[in-house]
Order: sequence, then C-alpha cells, then structure tokens
Amino acid sequence: MSDIVEELLRYYAIPSIARKVTRDVELDGHRLRAGDMVAFPLVSANRDGAEDAGRVRLDRPRPAVHFAFGADPHRCLGSHLAREELAVALDEWHRRLPEYELRPDAEIVEAWGPVAGLTSLPLRFTSGGDSR
Repeated sequence: MSDIVEELLRYYAIPSIARKVTRDVELDGHRLRAGDMVAFPLVSANRDGAEDAGRVRLDRPRPAVHFAFGADPHRCLGSHLAREELAVALDEWHRRLPEYELRPDAEIVEAWGPVAGLTSLPLRFTSGGDSR
C-alpha cells in the first residue's frame, strides 16, 4: 500500500507554492518584474519525463519519487501524518468495497489549479466486504 500511496501523491500532488519576484528578470523569454507573483504547481516537478510520468501506474516498478510535500526546509511538517491518513483511507475503502472498477463509459475529470484533484471518477462496484 505504501508504494500506491506514493504513486498517488506523485500524480496528484495537491498544493502549489508561490514566490514573489525580487528583481526584474527575463526567464525563457518571459519578462518578470520585481513584485510579480509566480506560482509553482508541485505536480509539475513530478512529471520529469520518467517513463509514463503523465499517468497513474499503481504497479510502478519502484516507489515514486515526488515533491508532493515540498522539499528541504520547505517540506510539509504533516507529510508523515498525511501519508498514514491516505493509507488508512485506502485500506478502509478496500475493506468495505473490495471489488470495484472504472465504469466502461468512465470519463475521469481532473481539476488542476491552486488545488488539484478529481471532480469525477465514475466507479462500478458490487456490495461486499465488511459492512461496518
């Protein structure tokens, strides 16, 4: 489950960070002025050209390397708790709904912006599992 959690965090890194430009500069043909705000969606750092980086692969051969929680001194203090919460949520989901699949006509709708995530994930499932 921990590898699945890391893959989901890699693909759906939720936060974006922003920084204020401190001096006028040109970057890749774009003029940035002191005081401008620049947004950096952390998910973009996770699409580094690695094999199949643009899709979720729950069977990825090695644990996903990602920046979902930032890095170094800006790393999220709650990252370990968030990982545990996601693992518990997935374990509970699979205990309660062990058999499910994407509907054949499924259109997965993702939202990308200041906060990323899914707005639609049409699933088909059968009853079963622990009904608690």
